[in-house]
Amino acid sequence: MKAIILAGGFATRLYPITLNTPKPLLEVKNKPIIDWIIEKIKELSIDQIIVVTNHTFYNKFVEWGRNKKVTIIDDGGNSESLKRGAMGGLFFAIDKEKINEDFLVISGDSLFKFSLVEPYNLFKKEDKDLAVFYDVKNIKEAKRLGVALIKNNLLIDFQEKPDEPKSTLCFTTVCFHKKETIPYLKEFVKTHLDQPGRFLQYLYQKVPVLGFVTKKEYVDIGTIEALERAKKDF
Repeated sequence: MKAIILAGGFATRLYPITLNTPKPLLEVKNKPIIDWIIEKIKELSIDQIIVVTNHTFYNKFVEWGRNKKVTIIDDGGNSESLKRGAMGGLFFAIDKEKINEDFLVISGDSLFKFSLVEPYNLFKKEDKDLAVFYDVKNIKEAKRLGVALIKNNLLIDFQEKPDEPKSTLCFTTVCFHKKETIPYLKEFVKTHLDQPGRFLQYLYQKVPVLGFVTKKEYVDIGTIEALERAKKDF
């Protein structure tokens, strides 16, 4: 299995602190966010960790990645208006690395305390795509995330950044995909390049997608407030 970390964004909502530092390299408790993620990935039998970033921050990640067993890919984006997009970058990496096996996708700005072992085991047992969710218990927070309804462990509804969330069960941007999902991704990126949640919204209507709910904390580092909360709680 491959693990792909999405790190191609420009994090304009966190300016000025992300003008010269990509969000995954911001530190929480003296450790870059992406290092927290990689520690979790290493709980699994992963044969390659791939980081997809943009051209602007590529050298920053190369410097960070020295002496680390990671593959860093430049997706060519050099500004917010000319970026490839999260899903465009994901497919670019899959195509470039000629991936034809199951894969794990995690957004590079996700901090979480849950282990990846339990959702991975369920993914393998049920042989279905699987997305991990966390109840943020806050409608305002849910409005800026992807919100799900789950029944019998399957995703039955999903909205990306809804004005009126149907729940507060939010996508952690941690997703296990079967290799058979790659053609769906290829079709999706013909018209949509950004937001992992939008792909999930598309995918669950094509194939069964398991919804794994964790009670252990997750923080999407999408705002200054979220970053400060992570620094306090992690």
